[in-house]
Amino acid sequence: MTVGVDPRRERPKPFADDWGAPGTPRPPTTIANPLGAAGRAETPAFARTSVGGRFRRYEIEELAGVANVDGRGGMDLSSDGAEIAFAWDRSGAYEIYSAPLAGDRIIQLTGAGAASRAPRWSPDARWLAFLRAEGDGGTALWLVDRDGERERRLTDASGYRDHEWSPDGTRIAVVDGAGDIHVLDPESGKDERIASGSAPRWSPDGASILFTARGSATGDLGVVPAHGGAARALDTREGKSGASSEGRWSPDGTTIAFTTDVRGHPEVAFAQVRDGSVVRVERLGATPFEDTDPVWRRDGRGVIYRRHADGSVMLRRAFTVSHDDDGVADLPGVHRAQCVAPDSETVVAVLSQATRPGDVVMRARGAIAIARVTSSLSGRVDPASLVEPVSLPLGGSFALVYVPHAEAGEARSLVTYQRTAQREWDPVAQLLANAGHVVVVSDAARLDIAALARDLAAAGVATRGSVRVDAPSPRTYADRAERLEAVRRIVSGAGGTTGG
Repeated sequence: MTVGVDPRRERPKPFADDWGAPGTPRPPTTIANPLGAAGRAETPAFARTSVGGRFRRYEIEELAGVANVDGRGGMDLSSDGAEIAFAWDRSGAYEIYSAPLAGDRIIQLTGAGAASRAPRWSPDARWLAFLRAEGDGGTALWLVDRDGERERRLTDASGYRDHEWSPDGTRIAVVDGAGDIHVLDPESGKDERIASGSAPRWSPDGASILFTARGSATGDLGVVPAHGGAARALDTREGKSGASSEGRWSPDGTTIAFTTDVRGHPEVAFAQVRDGSVVRVERLGATPFEDTDPVWRRDGRGVIYRRHADGSVMLRRAFTVSHDDDGVADLPGVHRAQCVAPDSETVVAVLSQATRPGDVVMRARGAIAIARVTSSLSGRVDPASLVEPVSLPLGGSFALVYVPHAEAGEARSLVTYQRTAQREWDPVAQLLANAGHVVVVSDAARLDIAALARDLAAAGVATRGSVRVDAPSPRTYADRAERLEAVRRIVSGAGGTTGG
């Protein structure tokens, strides 16, 4: 049989050859080769860069005093996908704000002057449940209405956390300071303890609650009837050593997406559940990355999860059936608290970057660019004048090295402090680099400072001695004054912030 070919018909152009096609700032299909083209390990680019007239010296207040959206406490998207609620310390203390995704209005809902965090919409979007700091660091569960006109306290301040509304909006599951899970009725005030653990998640029918077991030798998930009864362990590990956490029900209640480390590092998995028992577990696939925190698409076809790589935490999408996987938001930085809109494509998250504090960002359906819903960085601070750290592999770990710009003057001390190396907003590192110090951030047990100093000198960045400072991992302080004081103390211990 002869197959005829029409000579006038053009051969389809593969996507890889279509260089005019739209792309993301960092194509998610591209993975850097750590060995380089010649099979040798790449040498970190320690050379000092120049930003010309955009460089300027910053005072502590200018960097440590900027606003920040709280990503660690999470945020929430209303059930209709129209409005996002989040905590922001724009006024000095963390308060609850809301913002419609279509438009540029931002509404402040609380104004107590005490840290208010972790807002969660009721299913009818009339109320927000949130946590407010009171007394000696304890937190209580509160309600505020959509317009910010009425507030109501639901619990004492014994350290409540991990709260979630029931699907019908009549009850709230919450974890107290002792690690016990309670179900509260906001109308009657009824409070029933049902289990011990964390991260309670209601089943779609409201009949049961999934949670991460506390003190479990098996490190597995559990499920308990929402009206009380015996809790039941779910075997999501298939008899292997390790732990399962961060479980969430699929919209149809047949599958649980969760994080597991049975293969030695965190990865995303799915457990199919039938009659209260796990019948099958599937993992996305072996990768060298840490993959965590899966959140379901509203259509139930897949999840949006977080991938940890090279100090950044990016958002990716994976489907349950095909396990096809691609990037959603891959700007350098740390993405947290991702929410998925009803269209299953629009994704909202909090993004903190080395040169920008936390902001609410959105990738709309069909869009490539990431849009900022909030703008935390002061107009007096130019992100280009700040330093993007260089990643330095250290065996099974790595460090982030902040090399000061050429305009900062002669390099001063080599400053090190031990914490998780992530490309998130760190005013300590930026202030010290701005003053001419080389800053090394790493949680490696052993860091060869002398070898690092030699590598820097070979690249033309000579340092004068080394200093170690006690700097905790960047976190959301109770208010801006607390953050300023902490940064001032740390920076002073490293030799101040002025060059010379």
